[in-house]
Amino acid sequence: MQTAYMAGRYKQQQELANATGPGARPYWQYIAVRDSRTRPTHSALHGRVWRADDPIWNHLYPPNGWNCRCRVRALSEFRMKKEGLQAESSDGQLVTMQVSAGKLPNGKPDLREVTGIRIIDRDGKPAVMLPDAGWSYNPGRAWYDPFTPEMLDGPPPTMPLRPGMACLSSGCTPPGKPHEPRIFDSALLLPKGRDDAYYIAAFLEMFGMQYNEANPENRMFTDKVNEQLLIGMALFIDREKTAKAGAPVYKLAKDEQRRTHMRMLAQTIIDPQEIWQALEVMKAKAREGEIIERRRYLGWWLVDGQDRPGLASFEYAPEAYWVGRTVFAPHEKEAESALEYMERQRTGRRVWPKDE
Repeated sequence: MQTAYMAGRYKQQQELANATGPGARPYWQYIAVRDSRTRPTHSALHGRVWRADDPIWNHLYPPNGWNCRCRVRALSEFRMKKEGLQAESSDGQLVTMQVSAGKLPNGKPDLREVTGIRIIDRDGKPAVMLPDAGWSYNPGRAWYDPFTPEMLDGPPPTMPLRPGMACLSSGCTPPGKPHEPRIFDSALLLPKGRDDAYYIAAFLEMFGMQYNEANPENRMFTDKVNEQLLIGMALFIDREKTAKAGAPVYKLAKDEQRRTHMRMLAQTIIDPQEIWQALEVMKAKAREGEIIERRRYLGWWLVDGQDRPGLASFEYAPEAYWVGRTVFAPHEKEAESALEYMERQRTGRRVWPKDE
């Protein structure tokens, strides 16, 4: 009931945050009950204010656990000044940790990643306010958000499908070349033979970010349909090899074309010709059989007279934003051309462009 109530509150507060004029309320204040049953870390957030678009609300919009009674209060500029309040920024204050959610059937601990914020506890010592395991997201947004995965009885009413496009896997791809490639300035291609850091830095610069392996930067980017994408070095990390090596192993080593076309790949995310969204069944051993929601950004480019497609793949996270999985330029293979490979990525429902 609390989650459903917060979904309605979230919808109202989003509308007020996006409004203009004296009715706008772009600031959100965390409110805790502050009685004997309130968690001390929840009480520590009481009265603190962040802008409505601050990333903290992707993780700590209440409820933040079972029986959490916290809420959010929307404030106008006038109210902020009258009450002498100052908005904070969560930049550099959010912390992601693993917490236990009990045990799995095999007896191993069931660990979940949750994101919280650094606080000062009642004893004046540094601490971290963490939501309960499984609550590190915005329940109201997830319940209200029209992109939440749903049963595939038919297309969602707000998202038109191409004919025959409601499927869980590939095999339902529309025929034909979708677009004429756009011209990409070959002067923006990168030289060969540099180290991984050089190429990753060139990609991140397109989003106003800097390369820092010791303290990787992640930043939210708003795409063509106002969805939040998490941009960072994770797009280039080989997760399986990194887990074994205990240090970052990048995908760039095996793909010279990905290296030299970094700026083109960034531009594919910034200005794609198509965005497709679909539910897929995972085949990788670690997640075999898991159903995930995936979004693909497709771009067709003409570089010095040759077609160069670009592809970026993002996966929906429970925190209500899209996490990058990979970005690359498909190669011509003996079995199929790069354009044929791209054709197979046009699966699910097309969310961009919306004019057809």
